[in-house]
Amino acid sequence: MKDKITNLKTFLQAYNHKKSDMEISHMLDISIDEVKSHRKEVCRNTMLTKIEQHKK
Repeated sequence: MKDKITNLKTFLQAYNHKKSDMEISHMLDISIDEVKSHRKEVCRNTMLTKIEQHKK
């Protein structure tokens, strides 16, 4: 069970563009603003990772 989703960040990574912010908000019973905030963080981290890989 090492692939178990344990937080919002990993949930968003797993369901990246498969679920809307509203769907995730309803599924997890959290605010849409919280979902959007975490989604922005995940996107920013993904972009930074890709930039670092491209520099190598």
